[in-house]
Amino acid sequence: MATARSFVLVSLVLTTVFVGTATAQEATQITNADELDDVREDLGGEYVLADDVDLSEDPSFEPIGDGDEAFTGRFDGGGNVITGLSVVRPGEDYVGLFGAVGSDGVVTQVGLEGVEVEGGERVGGVAGSSRGNVTDTYVDGTVSGEGDYVGGLVGWNRGFVERSYSLAGVTGRLDVGGVAGRTDGGGTVAGTYAAGRVSATEGRVGGLVGTVGSRNQLAGRESVLRDSYWDTTVTGQTEAYGERRAGEGEVAVENVEGLTTDEMQGTDADERMTAFDFVGTWDTTEEYPVFTRQTGIVPGQDAPLPGFGVFAAVLAVAVAAVLRARASSDR
Repeated sequence: MATARSFVLVSLVLTTVFVGTATAQEATQITNADELDDVREDLGGEYVLADDVDLSEDPSFEPIGDGDEAFTGRFDGGGNVITGLSVVRPGEDYVGLFGAVGSDGVVTQVGLEGVEVEGGERVGGVAGSSRGNVTDTYVDGTVSGEGDYVGGLVGWNRGFVERSYSLAGVTGRLDVGGVAGRTDGGGTVAGTYAAGRVSATEGRVGGLVGTVGSRNQLAGRESVLRDSYWDTTVTGQTEAYGERRAGEGEVAVENVEGLTTDEMQGTDADERMTAFDFVGTWDTTEEYPVFTRQTGIVPGQDAPLPGFGVFAAVLAVAVAAVLRARASSDR
């Protein structure tokens, strides 16, 4: 009887493991430009970029989501790269790969190379505006806006931009930054760096963020800029941000530092960019730091399929339980 109960336990546990693994694999796989276009059909869906995608044949990509209907799903780049993104929409707001990311939206582990993003207000390489999570991403190319809130990664951030970097040249009118044009309303920019030319025609410009906080920020909200770096030589900016405004809330600027190109590049950059995790997240190179996934030295890269480690551990425990039950029944 004990043996039978043990086998039932094994079956139940293994079923749970396999169901969990299957659920994780339900995200829609994206391998080409057409499939990326289809993300607009379900802005609340889950997506995985299963391969690099070249958008160079599309002269003016339509942003995913906008100010009226933001992207609220999960977009996991899987460490892959989108190249040749061209979003040329002069005078339009909410411009980027994603026009707007909602509070439930997640964009992670994607690289954007050779981008040309141009719009009016709320313009960014990854997102024109975001209330969600933009993490482990990078942008290289040009990002420009005719108006306000222009950033290399996100134009207007009220969510989280973390462990990301921008090599993009960024230009705009007001609230212009290498990482984000503005971060306010409780938004956070952390663990980032910027190393592209940054300029504004009228002001409120910084190497990292144009403006931190807002004069209309509500009590109980804290806007944060921390653990980040910018290249003072390349950005042309001597300050991390152009302006800080707390309103009725709070603003925290902690551990941000401008470094020269020589200080940010090279295999000893980790000695100066001490806020970064150079064990599991970042790697130094002869140029600027990159994600470990970009160098090919990725912790766990050769690990078994998702769920297999859990499966093996559970199987070992279950088998041991069966053997103990048998030994007990034999006595």
